[in-house]
This record gives sequence, structure tokens and C-alpha cells, in this order.
Amino acid sequence: MDKKTELTDSLINLKPHDHLCLIYENEEQWKECVVPFLVAGLKKGEKCFYIVDRRRAEDVIALLKAESIDADQLIENGQLVILHEYESYTKDGSFDPDRMIEMLKSEVKNALSQGYKSLRVTGEMSWALKGITGSERIIEYEYRLNRDFFPFYPCTAICQYDRRLFDPDIIKGVIETHPLVINRNEMYENFYFIPPERLIGIEKSEAEVNFWLENLQKNYLFEKEYRTFFNATPDMVFLKDSELKYLIANKVLQEFSGKSMKELRGKTDADILPHPVAKQCEITDREALSKGRLVKNREVAGDRVYETYKFPVTLEKGEIGVGGFIRDVTNEEAYLENLKSYEILFHNANDSIFILRASDHRVLDANEAATETYGYSIEEMRELKIADMRAPDKRKKISEQLQKAFREGLPFETNHIKKDGTIFPVEISTKTASLKGEDVIVSIIRDITERKKSEEITHKSLITLLNALSKIVEIKDPYTAGHQRRVGELACAIADRLGLEERRIENIRISSLLHDIGKISVPAEILSKPGKLSEIEFNLVKMHSVTGYDFLQDVDFGFPVATIVRQHHERLDGSGYPDGLKGDQITLEAQIIGLADVVEAMASHRPYRAALGLESALDEISSKSGTLFDSKLVNACLEVFEEGFVFHD
Repeated sequence: MDKKTELTDSLINLKPHDHLCLIYENEEQWKECVVPFLVAGLKKGEKCFYIVDRRRAEDVIALLKAESIDADQLIENGQLVILHEYESYTKDGSFDPDRMIEMLKSEVKNALSQGYKSLRVTGEMSWALKGITGSERIIEYEYRLNRDFFPFYPCTAICQYDRRLFDPDIIKGVIETHPLVINRNEMYENFYFIPPERLIGIEKSEAEVNFWLENLQKNYLFEKEYRTFFNATPDMVFLKDSELKYLIANKVLQEFSGKSMKELRGKTDADILPHPVAKQCEITDREALSKGRLVKNREVAGDRVYETYKFPVTLEKGEIGVGGFIRDVTNEEAYLENLKSYEILFHNANDSIFILRASDHRVLDANEAATETYGYSIEEMRELKIADMRAPDKRKKISEQLQKAFREGLPFETNHIKKDGTIFPVEISTKTASLKGEDVIVSIIRDITERKKSEEITHKSLITLLNALSKIVEIKDPYTAGHQRRVGELACAIADRLGLEERRIENIRISSLLHDIGKISVPAEILSKPGKLSEIEFNLVKMHSVTGYDFLQDVDFGFPVATIVRQHHERLDGSGYPDGLKGDQITLEAQIIGLADVVEAMASHRPYRAALGLESALDEISSKSGTLFDSKLVNACLEVFEEGFVFHD
């Protein structure tokens, strides 16, 4: 991915409350940041402001039109506003930070009241060079934006500074007052930015020293952990440039080559390895570059066999290099080839070991642990295929799982069945080999019953924690006590009716318990207001799905909880929020939770109305079937209630 594409992606992924500066050195750098920034905001449904100084409004409009944006129409309907600096920063002939911040607050409120999701602003700061009264307070203004504005108002902003025009001391102040900095088509998390709260009760210079020293330590620890990780693997790991010259090599590769990193850098394999070995390396390096994807090969050096994985890597200025890792598999090959010769290892292993014919997966041999675990004699085993030892409901996936295991070299889990019918969970590792000239599969199978019991305990602890998080919302909004749990009950029942697998149903349960977590950011007086909400209040409530997404997006649940939470108010026809998604753009999990949310909310009491009742709720979703809600989901929900489903208090 080149720098321009990377920057565009970063601009698209900006969130409300992000405050950036663009320090540019030529017009191309300005264009490749500002235009995608505006386009992303307009496409997201944000209200966008551009404040011009040295440029003309016509120039900005022309650039947007070149990106297929109908700027004239957007200006007419109010989504795009282009102001001159004298209509904003220097209104009344001077610059006052207080007045400008109040203007931004007012514009955010106006944008929300007009139905926009947030405000997006970018302005040319060159007006500060005109000697206008108050322009010397520009750095004070940037600091106060971080303290008084961005933490509380959903606005994303880029302040534009032309490095060719501004004094270095001003640029230094700009860098110190922006959490994110864009320079030369790269977006950086700012090492030098000090959050306003770190300056409370302490001199600025002392705060700077403390913060910078902390960052130095963090950076050192990160590099140390990276080096430790990089050098801990027993594999050789490398990165080369487009000319196949070494940029990075770990210690294992340095030891293999007999060269230090200093000696390796800038050298090719031809400079350090015997010609036949170097030629093999070059051929497979170039294969990865030409195919543009990961390639796996076997390479031989002397009496050693190596398995290589090589892949293209985008380097500085768009140059394509090659990275990879190299594993010595000589001993592994010998082990698989001669497995039958190692009777002690084979027959005394605690795990079950099967040797299968590759063509039809029939058992050729098995160790004593296998016969004891499964209850078959070795003679009976040899009449079976490995699929016969799979739990009946798991047999369809055997070929798919084996192929994936061969491709990725990773173990997988499934359920097996013993001769007496007992079903138990197993973890399987597989390798292909050649035994006496015949292709075979070696499967090592471990009984993981106890591990699964432990995982179940851990899972129950997770659910307990999620229930506790769910109750945080209930404490703030007591009228919806138990709402998230009841939504989860109905959502899981609908998912089960649709025939979804158990893991996916459990994912829906977890997402349901968190779907309203974003309401912790909504004032309690709005959540419990007995009357109708104003438009501004309702827009604040609607932000809870985005806030929930922001709260959860960095937590690894193993599935996209944050996305499901963000989408649970989206509707099939695109009339939902926050992103106006339609149809298959909305995850199935979010559609199910959204439907269950409507039914539970209508059937329950709210501060602004009495419960409408279950019958009214079901009539409502039936009437919106095929428009707001997927008809299959609506039918499944109706069937669930026909079969006797009830909410539990």
C-alpha cells in the first residue's frame, strides 16, 4: 500500500474528537490530505466546514468535483460550508480564541440539530501571518481547543500550516498542541503532544520533561520487546529491499551466515552464501515478488532441508521488498519419514497417534494411547477411516479442516467418538509424510476434555464481567434495568431458530449484553426524561451506538463486537443510524439484536410512556417486515413467541 492510499485510509478512519495538524511543504502534500479529509466527511454524512485564506472557494470546489463530489449541491443543502477567514477566525477584524471556540461549539450543536452525525472542519492558518490583532494567541487557541472543546464536542478538525511560511518556533508550538500530526503524507501519533490534564498544577517545562521521559521509556521498552520477540523465534527471519539486499535479519540468520547485522545490511545472498544456496534464495525471493503473495518452498543447503515462507513487503516510497522466515525442517522430515522405526516414541506417547493413508484416510497404524482412548483393538482400527472416529455432526467438515491444517500448519479442534459412543473434544495436529514410498498423514490427537472444562469456567467469568458492565448502564438508566439481558435472551432464541451455530449464538449473547454500553456517555437526565426528547437530546442519545463502538473497538473478543454494537440501530432500508447502512451491509448479528431490541423496548415500560405490550410490538415488526427488518428474522421472531418464548425478569 503506497503512502497516499495509507493516508486516505487513515483520514477515513478518523473519529469525532480527533484534532490534527497538517504541516505541508508543497501543494501536492496539501491536496493529498485536505481533499480526502473532506470527501470522507461528506460521504460519512458529516457537516463539513472549509475556511479559506490564501486559496479561493472556487479552487476547493473544483478539487471536490474532480473527486465526483457535487459540491454546489452540497453547499446549497448546507452540508458543505466554505467561509473566509474574516468570517470566522478574524471576524470583527481581530482574533479572539474565546470567540472562535464558542463559534465551533455553536456550529457543532447546529450540525447535530440538523441531523448530521458530527462536524468536520479544516482551515488555512496562514491568516495568522498578517499581523492581525490577537494572531499571536494562535498557539494558546490550539491548546484551549484540546482542553475546552474536543473532549466534549463531536468534531474532527485539521489545522493547516504551510511550513514554508511559518517561523520554526510557531511550527514547534503547533506540533506540541496536536495529538495527531500529518507531514509528508504520513499520519503520526504525536510523541510531543502533552494532554491538557497533564499540565494541571505543574509548570509546563516540568510537565514536558516528565512526559517526554515517559515516552522515551515507552519507546525503548517497545523496541526492546520487538527485538526480544524478533530474536526469540528459532526460525531465520529477514527483510530485503527491491534489489534483494538485507535490511533486517534476526540473530538466528546472523549466526547461520556468520555475519553481524552491520555486516549483512546492504548485502545480497550472493555476497555471503555459497553460490548454489544463494541462487536458490534468489529464485524464491523473486517468485514472491513476481506473484505478489506468500509463497512456500523447500530449499536445501548442504545436508539440511529448510522450509521457506516469503512474501512482498511495501517499503519507503512505495518500493516493494521481500520478507520471510526460514525453518530448518531436517529433523522433522527425518522424524516423519522414520516414525515407525521409533517404537518407544510412537507407542509410549501420551497422545493418540494415527498413521493414515493419504488417498482415503484409512488407518494404517495407531499407537497404544489411541487404542486405549478409543476402545478399539489395533485390528479394528485398521478397518476404520479417521472419519469413523468423528462425532457424526462433525464429519462433513473433515476434508476442509485437514486441507486448512496442511496449508497453515496449525492444529484444529473437533469432537471425536469412542467405540462405546462417548463423545469428547480433541485437538488435532497433522503432517503429510512419505513412509516406505507411500504418501501418509500423521495425526497426533490430544484429548482436551479438561482444557474445555477450564475454558468453560473462564467463559462463565467473562459472562459475569459482561453482566457487570451491562449493569453500569442500568445504574445510569434504571428504567431499562435488565433490558440488555432480555434483548440477549430473545436475540439468541431468534438465532437458534435460524439454525446458527452455537459459537455464533454465544457471540450474539455477548454483543447483546453490551449493545447499549455507549449510553454511559448520555446524561442521566436525558435517559430518564419523562417527556418527549428534543431533537438535540435525541441526537445525543443516538450517538450511543458510536460511543459503544469507540469503547469496544480495541477489545479483542475474537469476533467483531464493536461493529455489531455500532450497527444495532441500522435498518434494512437504510433509514437507521449511525451510518445509514442497507441490507447486507449490516451484519446478521446486528440485525437480530436490532429486532430483539425493538420488541423488548415496546413491550417494556419507559419513562416517557407505559409499556405498549407484546402484541403491539409484534404487530409493529410485522408491519415493517421487508422494509426496516429482514422478513426471515421477523418470521423467526414470531415463531419463537408462538412456541412459548417469554422474557425472564
